[in-house]
Amino acid sequence: MVKKLKKSSFEPHLNQKFEIYPQEGKKVKVELVRITEDKKGNVESFSVLFRGPKDNPLAHDTHKVKHPKMGEFNLFLGPVVTEKTDGVYYQAVFTRLVEKK
Repeated sequence: MVKKLKKSSFEPHLNQKFEIYPQEGKKVKVELVRITEDKKGNVESFSVLFRGPKDNPLAHDTHKVKHPKMGEFNLFLGPVVTEKTDGVYYQAVFTRLVEKK
């Protein structure tokens, strides 16, 4: 499923809740707070940023993600440093070659 995920897959779900199921521990509810994109030549790259609670941080790992509309898929998420103190932020980065037309 991950190879089918695109920036447009996430856009309708900005500011919505997702559930993250780590390999160890209990599920964590996060919110999709930002989507960014960068295109250079035949490389397409975008990232998604989630905000989670401070009291149950996730490890830098591949996690099962669930969303009512998007379904279930695995994402490699890593905590990232931000200026914000309202939670723990996690980022997933997608980079792929696109065919030139």
